[in-house]
Amino acid sequence: MLKHTLLIIFRNIKQNKSSFFINLVGLSISLASAILILLWVADELNINKGFADETRIYQVMKNSPLEDGISTGAATPDRLAESLAEDLPEIEHAVAVTDPSWFSFVLQVDNKNYKTTTQFVGKDYLNIFSYNMQQGSAGQVLEDPNSMVISEELAKKIFGSTRNVIGKTIQWELLSHHFESEITGILEPLPKNTTAQFEVLLPLEAWFKVCEAIGRGVHWGNNAPNHTIHASFW
Repeated sequence: MLKHTLLIIFRNIKQNKSSFFINLVGLSISLASAILILLWVADELNINKGFADETRIYQVMKNSPLEDGISTGAATPDRLAESLAEDLPEIEHAVAVTDPSWFSFVLQVDNKNYKTTTQFVGKDYLNIFSYNMQQGSAGQVLEDPNSMVISEELAKKIFGSTRNVIGKTIQWELLSHHFESEITGILEPLPKNTTAQFEVLLPLEAWFKVCEAIGRGVHWGNNAPNHTIHASFW
């Protein structure tokens, strides 16, 4: 019976070659498209997943009234994060985060320059985002205004390994001004499914030092490049 059915199918294909190949190509394209869309959706749904408190992490957005409507953006006032933490008891941690795309940031070690992707963040940043620390305590590495956390990859690139890196002092340059920080922590490689990809974390107080050097006021009237992210008890 099976042999007879296969014979009929083969004869039909032979008699209608054009229709068969058109249908075959159409079916192949449809299946390939469906698989690609499924993979894309799965990847999008997996973005920023895996943090210990991911269901309690929120980004605060700002609505700005316009003549023809409302503009919503991620840039928020300099003092918003600390005000949220002080005024709303249900908020566990609140931090401001700078957008790394705003800066051309350079580390200077042994007369060599290393251009890096850097974020200035509130001291509780690693209490909100549970990135794995290779060295250092997540709750303490950003406490000091002169501290610095770097990635494992960057440590190996600059020093050849991650051994005896903690405690080293690094000079860094931003907006033609020079500063100095001490390495207090090393991060394991970041998950590829996170939107934040950086090599260096610096305390927000270091950004305020840069602001002072360039004459940028730190107050409610200034927004970019700050974003506000918080984790709450909800």
